Amino acid sequence: MEGSGRSHTHPPVGIRLLCLVAAAFPILLLAMVPFLVLEAPLFAVGGAIVSVLQLLLLLGLWTLQSWAWSWGLLALALNSLISIHDGNPLGLTLSLILLIYLWSHRSTFRAHG
Repeated sequence: MEGSGRSHTHPPVGIRLLCLVAAAFPILLLAMVPFLVLEAPLFAVGGAIVSVLQLLLLLGLWTLQSWAWSWGLLALALNSLISIHDGNPLGLTLSLILLIYLWSHRSTFRAHG
């Protein structure tokens, strides 16, 4: 019985893929912080803070935390608005696809949150 409960703690494949791909950007920015701090200290510090928050959100999504689902929806909605403002149809399309996908998995997060 104990083993059967564990299988439900793994995120769906799409959530895992989303987390792995999305983690590349904040990890890359964190790796660049030491090089940016002298040239653009405000950008380096701000980028580091945002990157850590993104990684925490992705960890929450990976572990199926309900708070991460809520914050993920909010982040994707804000990103959609920014894409509209910037005239970025690709960014808008990707954000909306991810928003719909995350919304469609709400029961997964509610069951574990």
